[in-house]
Amino acid sequence: MKSKILRINMSDLKINEEEVPEDYLLLDGGSLTKKIMSDEIPKNCNPLREKNKVVIAPGLLKNINSPCSGKLSIGAKSPLNLTIEEYNSESICSQKLLKLAIKAIIIEGLPDENKFYKVIIKNESIVLELAEEYEGVESHNLIDLIISEYGNQIALISIGPEAENKMIAAGITINDVDSNSYRYAAGGGLGAVLAAKGIKALIIDNNSDIAEIQNKVKSNLSVKTYD
Repeated sequence: MKSKILRINMSDLKINEEEVPEDYLLLDGGSLTKKIMSDEIPKNCNPLREKNKVVIAPGLLKNINSPCSGKLSIGAKSPLNLTIEEYNSESICSQKLLKLAIKAIIIEGLPDENKFYKVIIKNESIVLELAEEYEGVESHNLIDLIISEYGNQIALISIGPEAENKMIAAGITINDVDSNSYRYAAGGGLGAVLAAKGIKALIIDNNSDIAEIQNKVKSNLSVKTYD
């Protein structure tokens, strides 16, 4: 499956799939997030207005069962320090995005009305829907609501009430393998930026099996033991 970039424009509430530029193909999640932000975010833009963007990207080797192989990168221009910021967190979300051949998600624009939406990403469809039922719900409670609706195999990227109210120190939460929203992109006030875009939650709903290692003996030899 060919990799793609998912661009979500909140100004016209449309989602487009784009071909990944050649110079993006070999970049890991953190490098790609920084590259897209550098290419697309005007340096003088207001972090909570339409010209700022939220970039979400998995890395290159996120679908394998090895330590530190589940990092998800999230970036935007920070409302705290007014520079572009990138944070990463361990998450099952990376494996699921790679299984769907999503190299990056770019969220841009600004909705006309003060409403919150959810993005539902499945194998067969990607849709944007109103999320009025989730407004004001804390992240640790939201995961339970999402699981009751979509099952316990989902990955969730979400914000809480603090972010909804544009508190500029608010973060973004991501669920872990035990379906707890304990992983955070906590710095830079990125939760406030995602809230400004009108996004309450991104739900990735697909079955992402751990990739099979082709040469387990060689892989095991690369593991070092530390006392």
